[in-house]
Amino acid sequence: MPFATLLCLTMTATAATDSLFTSSRDARALEQAVSPLSDEQLDRFALGRSFFAATWVEAPASTTSRDGLGPLFNASSCIACHRRNGGGNRVDGARPVDHSIVLRVDGDARYGGQIATRAIPGVPREAGVSVRTAAVEFVYADGARRQLIAPEFVLEGPRYGLPAEPGKTYPRRAPALTGLGLVERIAESSILAHADPDDLDGDGISGRPNIVWSREYGGWRLGRFGWKAGVAGLLDQVSRALIEDMGLTSAWYPRENCSPVQSQCALAYSSSEPDVDAQRVAAIAYYLKNLKTPRPPVPAEGAELFARVGCGNCHRSGYPVGDQLAVDPYSDFLLHDMGEALADGSRVFEAGPREWRTAPLWGIGLARRLNPDAGFLHDGRAATPEQAILWHAGEARAARVKFASLNAAKRTAILQFLESL
Repeated sequence: MPFATLLCLTMTATAATDSLFTSSRDARALEQAVSPLSDEQLDRFALGRSFFAATWVEAPASTTSRDGLGPLFNASSCIACHRRNGGGNRVDGARPVDHSIVLRVDGDARYGGQIATRAIPGVPREAGVSVRTAAVEFVYADGARRQLIAPEFVLEGPRYGLPAEPGKTYPRRAPALTGLGLVERIAESSILAHADPDDLDGDGISGRPNIVWSREYGGWRLGRFGWKAGVAGLLDQVSRALIEDMGLTSAWYPRENCSPVQSQCALAYSSSEPDVDAQRVAAIAYYLKNLKTPRPPVPAEGAELFARVGCGNCHRSGYPVGDQLAVDPYSDFLLHDMGEALADGSRVFEAGPREWRTAPLWGIGLARRLNPDAGFLHDGRAATPEQAILWHAGEARAARVKFASLNAAKRTAILQFLESL
């Protein structure tokens, strides 16, 4: 049953807020189910949660409902990368890169699309991953200083040699799973209404949509999910994560993740049936769609300043998803040039190397409650939202300059607003 039919769209705004949003600020805030759900729907939600939290094992195994891991993988469960449904870790150069940050690879058939740092017995992993960091100092207009880090990710012991183009390996931090069902419910027209690819209004912001191929829909659709808006729907996202992160096949990705040169991987046991059948993939997507979202904050000084410096030009709110309900993801879900410092050479459908989807901000204040090691930005280089702001450039440079020109009290007000989301 489509998610849009699960909840009454004629509910009052107050009832919708109570059923879809949570005021909880504890470590379990993003694990609650929306309401009302019938007993059957709650059973489906619980089934999806069980597969999301399950530790998968190598096949064949007596636990046939949770076997099929690998041969190549990065993590053995979804929750390993999305602790308490939050996002992945920060990097600092002082500790190993954990599995909540992966390296994507373009243009090298030996490695496929992602470096697998783990493998089942008898199959060699593709490589290890480490990170080196360089210090970058930022100086505010009032003289206050902040230390930032620029990471460089390095392959350790690549099994099949260095990628043909070493510069085409891209770090990706696992994002938080906030409001995914509501994002799917936003009408395409509401997102496209903010697109201005040629900057016709002359404001220096030229957001544009990413139109992507969807296995879920069997055609081209508006990208909504992923760091470069490269995924259209949650079934796409779930099935792709299963195969790339855990080596679990499905109807959407029926072949094991072995490249042509990986003979030991190809000889590993492989079931004639998908590791995760369509019902289970759909159950995981259903679970993610029906998680509550943090309640919108009470307006405060920081919210007004956030809008005044220009952050709200891309981090937008007020999207209708029903007759009497609007949601505030603080994103336009469009691609923007974020400057050379954040560029990593990757292309995802129409997204270029310097372009990134505006990251939704709802739930950002919960990040470190859900995961004390939480990072920000696509590669985890930012340890705080403030550091993430200071990396903004390109189309976001003007907003960053205005933020940096504020006095300490006003900067703090904006950061406190972000913490309230």
